[in-house]
Amino acid sequence: MRRNGQHAQHSDHRPFYRATYAQRVRWRYSKYNESRAVFYRSYFLGRDGGIVDRLDFHADDDASAVSHSRAKYAETPEAEHGFELWEASRQVHKDQP
Repeated sequence: MRRNGQHAQHSDHRPFYRATYAQRVRWRYSKYNESRAVFYRSYFLGRDGGIVDRLDFHADDDASAVSHSRAKYAETPEAEHGFELWEASRQVHKDQP
């Protein structure tokens, strides 16, 4: 991606090919959609600490994603050891009883 001999720049002044995966996903998503919703993934943990359920969803910000995950956690009886909320490779929240 070059413009006038220069690499395309984004909001943090990093060339696209040197951006982190999460940054590229955000740029690509915001380029084609007006919404700023971000993709999140919640892992619900069982008694032994293993994953017993997973929830993939979009949310506008971290706070709404945490509240959405907490609501799902309350509805999942086999998740006895809490949940982890992730956005790409960034751990947003970890909740343990």
